[in-house]
Amino acid sequence: LWVNTDVVPENVDSIIHTDGWATGSVAFLYGTSPTTPRLAINGAGEQNSDTEFTASDIGTWTHLAVTYDSVTGTCSYYRNGQPDGIVALTPGTQADFSSLSAIGAWNNGSYQRFFDGKYDEFRLYSRELTPAEVLAVYISEAPLTVPTITSAVPPDGTLGVAYTHTFTALANPL
Repeated sequence: LWVNTDVVPENVDSIIHTDGWATGSVAFLYGTSPTTPRLAINGAGEQNSDTEFTASDIGTWTHLAVTYDSVTGTCSYYRNGQPDGIVALTPGTQADFSSLSAIGAWNNGSYQRFFDGKYDEFRLYSRELTPAEVLAVYISEAPLTVPTITSAVPPDGTLGVAYTHTFTALANPL
């Protein structure tokens, strides 16, 4: 999931959230004290990732991923393809996405906890991804870095006039 925040939240904002809060209900959210992404599964608990969102993250696309193993209770966070914390939730509670109806808000009778920003490339898998798979997803979706080349000879052949050409990449080769 790519997120681009408009503000550092003053309250808890939902990234994704299932309706209500029954056993197994899922919330992936972030907010105040601390402003780190965190996974909450009713019946298993909630824990924060390591890296907080700060003012320098505003307006910047960030790739977030979280995996959860219900047998061991292991919850692994990733930020831009790299590990961002491994925490323990209570094992044995299966995450239940059957009532997933809100991306960017929580519906508990009325919509609230709105995410203030933009999303892209939201994915939900039926199994836990490996760290290598999370990195591969990040690489496959990461914005391309396109070089700018400055040449002393422009296309018309006039010498001594600086010429800059920006290349546009059409696809990620990875």
